[in-house]
Amino acid sequence: MYKSVFASVLLALAAGPALAQPSPGDANGDGKLALTEFLTLQRQRMLANDANQDGKLAKAEMVAAAKAQGRSGLQIDIFWGMIDGDHDGFLTAAEVDKLSARSFARLDKNKDGTLDAAEIAAARQRRASR
Repeated sequence: MYKSVFASVLLALAAGPALAQPSPGDANGDGKLALTEFLTLQRQRMLANDANQDGKLAKAEMVAAAKAQGRSGLQIDIFWGMIDGDHDGFLTAAEVDKLSARSFARLDKNKDGTLDAAEIAAARQRRASR
């Protein structure tokens, strides 16, 4: 459960506009996000927070990104050990993909392998109500 809570926080930090409009990551223009499109978009957005451009995210970079968005870094502090799969102090693209795939599975309510506008809107509404 804690991983899913933190994956939601991670998704919120990374997705921002991605949950508002699927078009930024919609590579094939079908108005939906397939898992591969979602993973690519999330990886790009997460690594945009990679301040030192080393290809991985340190906990301090994640906390700084949260604070820059007006959020507390407290949840990152609490859940970091659970999401840093190899406990090396960094989130790699592979670890981000794993967390993002879990988020995608939760968001894909009709289990058709894509996120449509309704699923994205529902996720956005849930996030706003927290």
